[in-house]
Amino acid sequence: MKQEIAVIRDPEKFKVCMEKNRCKIMHLLKENDMSVNEIAGEMDKNYTTIFRHIKKLEKNGFVTMVGESRRKRTPETIYGRTANMFIPMLHCRGDESLCGKSLIWNKKHAKNLIDTLEKMGYKNNGGNSLETDIYNLFETQARLVKEKLNDAGIEDEEIKFFDLIRVKYMLLLLEMEIDEELERHIECIRSKIECQCG
Repeated sequence: MKQEIAVIRDPEKFKVCMEKNRCKIMHLLKENDMSVNEIAGEMDKNYTTIFRHIKKLEKNGFVTMVGESRRKRTPETIYGRTANMFIPMLHCRGDESLCGKSLIWNKKHAKNLIDTLEKMGYKNNGGNSLETDIYNLFETQARLVKEKLNDAGIEDEEIKFFDLIRVKYMLLLLEMEIDEELERHIECIRSKIECQCG
């Protein structure tokens, strides 16, 4: 079954996918599952070249056999992508909380969020400390979500990426006045942001 999102943590695998012909193959397979002959025709390349690229992609987990068709009575293997989207997280440790599906928060992400908020009319009165506060909030939230999923016996791999994002934000809304740590982080952030909107 095709995943919504797959995370690439191995730099060597990332290199495999980034080769220009393989990138083109992956782009074609995003639109439709295809045979090697169909891909070769679309790319104006010979069968053997495309077959080698497909096998390299298959070995590294980017594509898989999804079926078979008959062309002029000869069976052909149909290949498809193993995920709709591949995200490189080469810095990510395997034991990191919800590593595979969370947008890993670091100070740079927090700064980008603050920059966006400022463009929307929110003033940062906390300076650099606001970055740390935002980082701490989302780390606490990720831990809370993981604990709630574990308590319910749900593996985060069972949940589609965008559904997991919605679960995370729904839990933030539901727990922000119940969980003392979350509430403390949110109040700290609120005290450092001033709305200058409209």
